Amino acid sequence: MTRFTGLAAILISVPALLSAQDSFGIPTGPYVGLTLGSTQYEGDVDVDGGEFGLVAGFAGTRNRLYGGLEIEYAFSDVSGEDESGGVEVELKEEDKFIVSAMLGGVVAPNFVLYGKVSSMAIDYELEGRGFGQSVSFEDGSRGTGLGIGAQYFATPQVSVRGEVMNFEVDLEFDDLDLESDADGTMAKLGVMYHF
Repeated sequence: MTRFTGLAAILISVPALLSAQDSFGIPTGPYVGLTLGSTQYEGDVDVDGGEFGLVAGFAGTRNRLYGGLEIEYAFSDVSGEDESGGVEVELKEEDKFIVSAMLGGVVAPNFVLYGKVSSMAIDYELEGRGFGQSVSFEDGSRGTGLGIGAQYFATPQVSVRGEVMNFEVDLEFDDLDLESDADGTMAKLGVMYHF
């Protein structure tokens, strides 16, 4: 609960820190965008694959300080398989919802570097096959991430960015009384439209 309270405090304070004026060619205000990336992580079952995300946020500058907050919904094609004792297990990441705060600096006109802290909710499907039987379970899990990014503003309305994030996920399947931790990495490219 503490990590969500801290993230909420950051998200609420970011717009107040930023001015409503254009600074170093970087606009302040809302934006929407698309991301495309890959995810991989290691746990009891190693998982990797691609994802496509829809982003909405608010960001801007004050002097050389850059900050923002955003939400992202990602459609995932991320999965992994393992086999033991004649039983094959497949873990699929179905989709994820991410809330993030960013803080960084303007390092050149139209160009920013930033750090990013995220909280995520991820839906999973766990499928087991073996001995002529197949069972499937779905559940949601929570995770946190810490990453870095770079963003270039090609125009005041259009920017492109790249990000890398390390994250931890607590996998829980209540129907199976199963819990597992996994550490992973996401790498994403995005295009944003600023209003």
